Amino acid sequence: MRSLKVKLVINIIILLLLSSINSGNTSLVLNQSGQIGITPTTFASLLYEDDTFNFIENSRFISDNQGSAVEDIYYRLGVVKLLDPQLNNLSSNLKTAWTTKVLSFQNPDGGFGSWEGDKSSVTSTKNALQVLSWLNTLNQINTTHTQVYLDSLHNTLTGGYESDNYDTDSDVYSTHLAVIAYNLLGLSPIGPSNVSDLFIRAQNDGTALPSTELGGFGKQTNNIRGIYWTSEISVTSAAITGLEILGSIASIDQSAASSFINGLKQGSGGYLNDHVTIASSSITYTSSAIEGLSILGAIPSDTSSQEGFIYGLEEIDGGFRLKSTSTKSSLIATYFAVNALDLLGLEPTDVQNTIDYVLDFSSFTDGYGSSPSASPTLRETYDAVESYVIAGREVPNKQGILSYVNSYYNPDGGYGILGSYTESTFRAVSIYSLLGTELPNKATTIQFLQSLQQDSDGGFVKSSTDSVSYVISTYRAVNALNLLGSQPLSVTNVISYLKQNQRSDGGFAGYFTDPGTSDVSSTYRAVRALAILGDTPNNPVSAISFLKNSQNSNGGFKRGINDIVAPANQSSMIYTYSAVRALSILNEHPNNASSLYDYIASVRNTDGGYGIQPLHTSDIAYTFVSLYLLRNMHEISEFYVEPLSPTNNTETNEITFSLAINGGIKPFTIEVYLDDVLQTPVVTDTGSQTNVDIIIPGDLSVENNMTITITDRTGAAIHLSPELFGLIITFNQMLLIAIVGGSVIVVIIIFFLIKKK
Repeated sequence: MRSLKVKLVINIIILLLLSSINSGNTSLVLNQSGQIGITPTTFASLLYEDDTFNFIENSRFISDNQGSAVEDIYYRLGVVKLLDPQLNNLSSNLKTAWTTKVLSFQNPDGGFGSWEGDKSSVTSTKNALQVLSWLNTLNQINTTHTQVYLDSLHNTLTGGYESDNYDTDSDVYSTHLAVIAYNLLGLSPIGPSNVSDLFIRAQNDGTALPSTELGGFGKQTNNIRGIYWTSEISVTSAAITGLEILGSIASIDQSAASSFINGLKQGSGGYLNDHVTIASSSITYTSSAIEGLSILGAIPSDTSSQEGFIYGLEEIDGGFRLKSTSTKSSLIATYFAVNALDLLGLEPTDVQNTIDYVLDFSSFTDGYGSSPSASPTLRETYDAVESYVIAGREVPNKQGILSYVNSYYNPDGGYGILGSYTESTFRAVSIYSLLGTELPNKATTIQFLQSLQQDSDGGFVKSSTDSVSYVISTYRAVNALNLLGSQPLSVTNVISYLKQNQRSDGGFAGYFTDPGTSDVSSTYRAVRALAILGDTPNNPVSAISFLKNSQNSNGGFKRGINDIVAPANQSSMIYTYSAVRALSILNEHPNNASSLYDYIASVRNTDGGYGIQPLHTSDIAYTFVSLYLLRNMHEISEFYVEPLSPTNNTETNEITFSLAINGGIKPFTIEVYLDDVLQTPVVTDTGSQTNVDIIIPGDLSVENNMTITITDRTGAAIHLSPELFGLIITFNQMLLIAIVGGSVIVVIIIFFLIKKK
């Protein structure tokens, strides 16, 4: 008679879940190599977390969001403080609410972000401290904690301060903000004499620049070392303010500074920022000019023209416009206008009306800004709507969004501010399409878009006043016309134009006569426009090569293989999005899906939004492109699991399973359960990027059922038991792979058979 013994038969039987198992819209497939793969929405919910959409929704320009950003509170409270020093117009509830909100913007490093979860910066920190000071609640913060953050921005080489902890050099503007922040805390900056020296060195002496620069301050001018930056009013006023706080204003050439500022005054009474940039006078520069002159004691005796300029920007709603060409008042413009008037000893025409304007802000719309601190634009509104749609979420207040879009409509059928543009029209048409609503005046809009096609080359211009065709405007016009069920007047000519922009390296340039190199974004737009028109590049193979070779080792994509624009060929989300989409149209994928996924994850911030690059502030545009790529990662990665044969250690009763996590997306966690009791397996990377060894603890008994759960990259997982499947199969070992609710679950169930003789 033979003794009893436990035999482990090393045969893994792979069972595909039958259609009777309801797993939503995700299914299992057996690929050509006999491996188990998954389709369609593996990554549909990977990073679509609520905080991401909280970030997006907080960027919507509606009254509910007032106070979502420190700048919003700063400008509102600043106007009220100037016109109502005792803040009698503010209720105690609003004072408490604003204090609580600003305190929530403080980060563990002691600095403040622009909104909750945003990275700390010297700008937001100074604004937050000023708000708390105005509200007499500055005592509610830990001064030492905030000082530590400000100290961390100090640049020992220059003596100045950087804009944030990711900046690498100081400048005049950031330094003056730090000086104000320290002053609000009742402190002095590190090495105040060195800080004063930085301001003093920043005054341009005219040595290497035109005489018009003399007396002004450049952002990073160092006249001792012969480094000169363009003199600007905003920087000049910042330096003067910093020097006044430090008690060193007498150390500069005050007369020359006054002459520089006065030299930028226009006939309208407003001021320009510098002598180089082609722009019109604005209230922000005018306010900076008057503030600088006020500190210098050099405000002219006759300020009638300045007063006329400021009052000329006042609107009936109590707000002020940014410049004479602006069409409506804004919160920022109102703050600077009131500040300028206050410096001149004046007030708005109707003080209470202005106070009511900044508190009620009747100009609220349903458009989205790039972040909670930004004014709405048509581009960011499109990106926000697209984000909701690709995530399968309901777009909030569709009618409000459409009303915002309609505010851009012009009689010629196009959309845009101060004229119709291809980009604005494309965004408007796309939003209507995404919301499933018929575009009003559709025929007129089609005619406008078609009118932008040039007979000379077949391409499209950016507006009716332009004469040069661009790939970007051609793509937008073709796409918009397609969404409207139409096409260019000459399809043949536009196809010819697009194809002629392909360069020898396989990529596409921005316009036909562009002497520069190809770039990923232009390549995407050309490839997509051609696909819409039912065509392909002349050389799709070289286009694919160009795109694939533009991927950096960190997984992101740079501007192009011969990039000379982006510093050090840096990856960015806009290029990454463009490259992946173009490759998809050409039925190809990036070379490295795993590093691509890691790069997308690296640009995600604690506020739920995504930046253009790692460590950059969240922006709706880059949040949208990140979500789009994540939504389609299942197509890029072709994620599947290949079970390899288990081995048994007879001395310890340990069992080792090797799993190949193919497609490049390695799991975060692997959990092992024995009879629903969590064990601690030893998980070892085999040295390759995707294979892992799982060592199961010893002392297994015949009654044990074992499950192994492989959790996806978000940490989302569901623990399943065999009973859920209703499958009882008498085999030595079996492997079940189940996909439930978009999460990847690998369940390995081992059965031990006892054979007796």
